[in-house]
Formats: sequence, C-alpha cells, structure tokens
Amino acid sequence: MNKRNSDNWFSKVSNIRHLSQDIPRSDKLTDVTNETHQGQVNLSLSELKKHSLRLLILLGGIWFLWGLMMWTFYSFQNTTSNRESVSGWIGLVLCSIISFVAIYYINLKLIQYKTIIIGSQLKIIFNNQKVIGRFFKLDYAILDKTGTLTEPAAQVKNIVVPNSVERAKIFSILELLEQESKHPVARGIMMYLNNQIFERKVVQLKQRQKVDSGVWGRFEDADYALLSRAGVRQLGIEPKIKADGMMMCYLIENQKKVIASIVLQDKVRSSATSLIKQIKNQRIVTVMATGDNDSNANQIGQLLGIDVIAADLTSQSKGELVKAYQQNGRVLFVGDGMNDYQALKNADFSIGIMHNKYSLGLIADVQIQADHLTLVQTSLKLLQQAIIKKWLSMTYWGFYWVTIVYCIQELNLNSMYLISVYILLGLVVAILQILNFKIWKTNI
Repeated sequence: MNKRNSDNWFSKVSNIRHLSQDIPRSDKLTDVTNETHQGQVNLSLSELKKHSLRLLILLGGIWFLWGLMMWTFYSFQNTTSNRESVSGWIGLVLCSIISFVAIYYINLKLIQYKTIIIGSQLKIIFNNQKVIGRFFKLDYAILDKTGTLTEPAAQVKNIVVPNSVERAKIFSILELLEQESKHPVARGIMMYLNNQIFERKVVQLKQRQKVDSGVWGRFEDADYALLSRAGVRQLGIEPKIKADGMMMCYLIENQKKVIASIVLQDKVRSSATSLIKQIKNQRIVTVMATGDNDSNANQIGQLLGIDVIAADLTSQSKGELVKAYQQNGRVLFVGDGMNDYQALKNADFSIGIMHNKYSLGLIADVQIQADHLTLVQTSLKLLQQAIIKKWLSMTYWGFYWVTIVYCIQELNLNSMYLISVYILLGLVVAILQILNFKIWKTNI
C-alpha cells in the first residue's frame, strides 16, 4: 500500500471512518440542491472548431512575425558589424519571450478544444476546461461505492415489515417514493416490487424530495423517509435489524421509528477492478467512500483491493472526508449521485457518472454521459495524454527556436539560406504538430 506522511495519514483515517457520527444532528433532513460548476464549457463543437481555426491562423501570424523579427535582428547585426550588439540581443530575447508565451497559450487552447471534441465523441463532457492540459499529479482517489464501483441496480433480498397487515401499505409507500429515482437502491426496490403480488393501497403523495442520505416524502397521514444507516443514525435512531455483508436501508416514519428494513446485495462492476488497478499503478492511494454499513463496504473494498474503506458516511461527511485528505495532497473524487455533491464540489478534480441528465447537474469537472465505468478510465487517460501532447508541441517549438538562433549566431549564412532554413523548419514543426493530433485521435 502507498504511504505518504504515514503518521498523520493513519491518524486521519482512524478519525474519519465514522465521521458522520461527529456531525451535529438536525431535526430536519437536509435537502440537496444542484449547483453549477465554475468554468463550464458552453461552446458547441462547431464553435470549438471555428475557434481552433482562428488559433491556428494566429499561430501562423506569430510564426511570420517572429521570422520578420529574426530577419530584422540578422540585418541589424550585419549592418552594424557588431555581432555582440546588446540592444539587438535584448530585442531578440524580449520578442522570443512574448512569442513563447503566446504560442504556449495558443497550444494550451488547441489542446483543450481537441480534448473536448474527442471527449464528446466518447460521451465524456468537460464542464471545466481548466483541468485540460494542466492536469496535476493526484495523491488520493476517493470513489463512491453504490452505483459507481457497483452495478447501477442493487438486488433486494428481503423487505422486513412489522406484520402482514402493514405490508401492502409499506410497499405502496416505497413504490411512490422510489418510482422516479435512478439510484441503484431505488432501481433494486422497484424491480423487487414489480415481482411482488400485493394490493396497492391508495396513499396520496403530497411532496417528495431528495435528501442527504435518501429520499423523503409527505403523505396524508405521516412523513416517510427511506434512508441509509448513516442517515438513520443522524436522526438519533439505531436500527435493530442488520445483515452482515449486505447493504441496508430503512423506511422511517415521522423521523422517529423504523417501520421497514430492506436488505440488498450489490454486485461489483466488471470494470471496477481494472479502474482501481489503473489508479494504483500511478501510485495513488485509493479510498472507497460510502453510506453503506461497515460489513458490506469492507467486503466490496477488499474484493477490489482498495487501500482505505470509509463507511457509514452521509453526503456532508463525504465532503469532509475529501477535505481531510486534501491536507496531505490532491484528491480525485468519482461519484454518481446527488449524495456525492459535497465531495464532488470539494475535490481538486471530480468525475461524475451520469445515470440520467439530472444526476449531478454541472457539479463535476468531468461528466460521463453513459453509465460505463470504463469511460472513467478513458477520461483519465485522455487528460494524461493532453499533458503529453502539450509538452510535445512546446518541445517542437523550443527545438525550432534553438536551431534558428544557432544558425544566426554560429553559422555564416546569407539571407536566402537563413530564410530557407526558417521556412523548412517551420514546415517540419507543422507536420509534427499535425501528426501529434492525428495519432492522439486514433489512440483513444
């Protein structure tokens, strides 16, 4: 296992495993609101291509002006017969710095636009283009479990109700609460209820709302909330029914008592193991954050080979978990639902897997517009390649400048030879740039 600042790191881990228990309890369940990420990309693909063309024209203009500047410097040096002229060299250095900064900016923008275009073809949307081409070394990768590392639909094993009389009413309440949700627990419950034979009770749902650790609804006779164990504990209730190695959620009446306990089993995605392996190969510590109980979380985490498992977390405590790890390094967070919004917002870099267009809004830096974990791997690979392409491009230009300066300073070339060298090297750099982008597209 990778260790960084191990003494501080392990002390922090021991403090945050049950961080949700230290959060002040509230009499009201917290409503989760959608937020817009700063720096979101609103340009269409056609606009991006137009901007790219303009930048290429600007790049050609800078190349022409830099050549004109070099020609002027060369003529000045020969006219004054003083190859050590201070003023000439100062002008050369200043123009070179300005050209370098301009070309760096243009190359960065071209890389960003190209990355966005490739990503859109793969159903990867960049809400924050600042992360492209400036992708940093990550120290920790925190991943949500349910719906992210596991399949998007959990399997309900049993729904425990007080008695058979209440069974039909409870099933009807669960059906109304979860019928609009795409959360893995909701999908699992709806699949289970569709296979059950029961007399649907007439219960009127007046209001329904997504809350911190589940879903809440107001009916005619009472308020009901379907919550994880962490959410139930936030209300000061300790569930009696537990199942080792299983996921649990509970239906709460009037925020006072448990009236139904739901036992579920979630299945690990086939691509989750390769994602964890890819992250760990980059010497990044992996952390699994979940609102699920310790027993099931540990089982899933050990199966995937995850370094640290943080269970029984609420949306708020997931955000606090990210902040705790940020004290020791940069944090990536990968999640799939609105219960991950605090963590996605707090992370240095965030990826959101979209079950539908309302799952995360524009909170994450990167949105995976298809329910495929392999696209998370692709997005990380795409960002890493963007850095490589950027610095390859700058290396070409650096080599170009050094060669031209050497020709002026060391070789006794006449004006025609110097112009020929300048143009030929420019064509070589242009061809290398084209190949740089062409190969990139075919490698993804």
